[in-house]
Amino acid sequence: MALPEKYIRLSRYLLIAFILFVVYNTLIPFRPYTSVNKIIREIHNIEYLPFIRDGRFVGFTDIVGNVLLFFPIGFLARLFYDSKKRPQLQTIGMGFLLSFFIEFTQIFLHYRIASVHDLITNTLGAWIGTGAATIFLKYYLNRFLLTVRLFLKSSVQTILFFILLVYLILFIWIALFALPPYFVKNIFLWENITLALLLFVLILFLSDGIKILKVLPRNVGRLIAALFVVPLIIDLILQPAMFAWSMVAMVLAGGIVKYNKSELFKLKAGLLILGIFILLDNLQPFIFRTVPVLHEATMIKGFIPFYYYYKVTSIWNLNDLAKMLMEGFIFAEILQVTGRGKLKNSVVLTSGIFISLAMETAQLFIRGRTMDITDTGMFTAGVITALFVSNYPQPHSGKNTDKKIEQGAKTTEKQGIR
Repeated sequence: MALPEKYIRLSRYLLIAFILFVVYNTLIPFRPYTSVNKIIREIHNIEYLPFIRDGRFVGFTDIVGNVLLFFPIGFLARLFYDSKKRPQLQTIGMGFLLSFFIEFTQIFLHYRIASVHDLITNTLGAWIGTGAATIFLKYYLNRFLLTVRLFLKSSVQTILFFILLVYLILFIWIALFALPPYFVKNIFLWENITLALLLFVLILFLSDGIKILKVLPRNVGRLIAALFVVPLIIDLILQPAMFAWSMVAMVLAGGIVKYNKSELFKLKAGLLILGIFILLDNLQPFIFRTVPVLHEATMIKGFIPFYYYYKVTSIWNLNDLAKMLMEGFIFAEILQVTGRGKLKNSVVLTSGIFISLAMETAQLFIRGRTMDITDTGMFTAGVITALFVSNYPQPHSGKNTDKKIEQGAKTTEKQGIR
């Protein structure tokens, strides 16, 4: 089955957006050399020896980051070139040429170093993305289209369950590698509280999530479960404080699910916890000062998107981007449910931008926090995504959607799509 035309168009728009995102982040702060001698010096400084920098192997984060950066490009380009001849070759070639353009341009820019291993890892990421898209089109396209149709008709709980699940998979894998074992210096470490609050809501919405999980191919469902459960167990074993917080959250959520059968109550409780989580995440560690930090350099950098991500490369950068995207999505859902689906999209979007700017401004008065327009951009992108995914009049679709999901799962099982 060929990919429908509307999804090809969507992949093209996403591909263009992601290419612009990659080019921007790899060339920032856009300070070109004005001296020919300096350009010649940078040509001599090119890292021709793969995976070696200053006599040492490059960091694991650098290699993985470059691969992951070009994975979506390879995946989306393969979808876009699906109807072309030799789509895999065209996709890999595009990934190589884009990476070559970036590395070549970096020769002429301050604070940037061209390297052969970046070219290799970027092309590798595009190749892996191409392979993943090829497998997806061959084996999982039918089930994916069915899942998307049912997902867009699902309840708020089901949609939020998947948003939380995807983020938590990313979060617990990052925590597994980035947090040192037995890190008990501070039992109130925000990472511990983050996991506990989101696990609480995930359990509240578990029954809704399981219904649509049945539509997914069996091996995909197992893979998702493994990606979530295995690192979670390891994290909880290595982090006693995280274990304590998570156990309390899961016990409380399990008690609510068992003794309160009201779907409306669970929805309101989940949204309340998520709203509190957004406020806590943007205002912690709650050490306020009376005079804000208004240094000119700090303010200028704060208004340059992704500037701080460029200055300090960390695996937590990916977590921060995903978290702000998720928070914007949650905020839009809270407004939709509170307004009973009657709020205009423009009102929800404007409210999201205002709230995000207000929280970023408040961080000027909080020690250890820095205003960053990047967070506002990602939060707004989350709001827009929510409006696109769940633009429906009713906040909870009720039993009819549940029956459609179950019928869809049975239909695909009979057709042998796994």
